[in-house]
Amino acid sequence: MKPISVAGLYKVAAGKTAVIRASKSVKSRQVGTLHAGQIVQVLREEKIDGHQRGKINEQGQWISIRTEKGTVLMEPLRDQTEEDGAEEEDPEQDDQAPGEQGEGQGTS
Repeated sequence: MKPISVAGLYKVAAGKTAVIRASKSVKSRQVGTLHAGQIVQVLREEKIDGHQRGKINEQGQWISIRTEKGTVLMEPLRDQTEEDGAEEEDPEQDDQAPGEQGEGQGTS
């Protein structure tokens, strides 16, 4: 089955846990657990047996991102490069020399 989306960083949803399994099957051996607030890099995602699954390492371990009933276990984190890019596009920042502040602008 081919990936359903480009992967990235995910955080375990509040009040949830995510079981780490030895393979992509939801019935494979449990090898660990992620707890609420923990962050993991998902390498790729696939829909398997109704679950949205994420491969988390090159050893072939997988977690469920969303269960077959629609319960969200893992929440995607925002892409940091998008935030950085938005800051670089601020035209007021480009007009000032390093260390210079405009009229009426103080430090806080």
